[in-house]
Amino acid sequence: MEKRVQTTEQFETYLEEQIGFLLVSAAAFDDGATAEAKRLAVTIRTLVHDNPHARPPSKSLLTLLERKESMVWWDTANPLEDGAHQPNGGLIAYDMFRTPPRYLACLDNTPTKRQVGFDEWWNAEVFKNPNGHSLPRKNLILYAANKTGGAHVDPELPEAYAALAVDNSPGLKPSDPSVIITEPGLVAIRQVAHEVLKSLKPGYAKVPDYTGSGPIQFVTITPMGNGPQAMPATVPKVGPNDPCPCNSGKKYKQCHGHWSAR
Repeated sequence: MEKRVQTTEQFETYLEEQIGFLLVSAAAFDDGATAEAKRLAVTIRTLVHDNPHARPPSKSLLTLLERKESMVWWDTANPLEDGAHQPNGGLIAYDMFRTPPRYLACLDNTPTKRQVGFDEWWNAEVFKNPNGHSLPRKNLILYAANKTGGAHVDPELPEAYAALAVDNSPGLKPSDPSVIITEPGLVAIRQVAHEVLKSLKPGYAKVPDYTGSGPIQFVTITPMGNGPQAMPATVPKVGPNDPCPCNSGKKYKQCHGHWSAR
């Protein structure tokens, strides 16, 4: 079959498209379409996952652009504690002051932010439980993309992924038993997408929407000592004429500042 070599300019166009996919799916997730996390996983796979075992071997878009290894990657995961008595989930938090409560991607409101190389970021454990199961960021993304309907569906799931990312392993329970809590893995993928956007778009920032909430306190799922640690939300201070942190493009006083003043 005759083939044509693609140019760097075409790859740059694809990169802008993929960033656009991340932004659209992230916004849809934040509006309540939590299954969009699977599309986020597929986009992240396209950007960063190389598969030398495929025939022919496949390369990620950032590898084709020779950027993946030279970039610095934002890591916002809280460290996971060995020997904890409950599952650790470094990329997610509890939002206990909503009705019903939920797992939350803290976005830029996470207590941990650092920049690392790709391999450290991609292979870092982001879920762990006392039974010895652990899940690195790489597997969280690839299993969602390849096995649960992102791009493919498999008849079986790896136990570590099912136990930590699909089951409600951290144990958040609403008072109403009919309420379904979003899978913690989907929320973690939303946080990974935020890390990727911060890594690809210098200056990119976003915080969760706190509209309609009272004082918010997140409880990280990383246990410190005998139990989970309370972590107060640190909502950035913004002036009335500053851009709203939710990235709506409006001034704060015309967006979330308008509601908080009521």
